Formats: sequence, C-alpha cells, structure tokens
Amino acid sequence: MNLEFDDGTLLLRDAPEEVPYVEWDDRIDEFRTQAYRYRLLLE
Repeated sequence: MNLEFDDGTLLLRDAPEEVPYVEWDDRIDEFRTQAYRYRLLLE
C-alpha cells in the first residue's frame, strides 16, 4: 500500500479492501480518506 497526500486527503494506492476509514473514489479508481486519519492508518 502506498499513501499519497492530495489536497487534504490521502490516496491509498494498491490498498486492500479491508482498510478502515477509506472510501472508493471512482474518478481515480483508488481508495481515499481525509488526511487527519493518517495516524490511524499507520496503526
């Protein structure tokens, strides 16, 4: 999984479907979440 910052959100590239706090973004075919959840994703 690769995290990339994008205007206040995080893009999760090659992320498994069971990652919490994320939503699928049809525009880019990747998962996305708010950047403040960064620490939660690392745990």
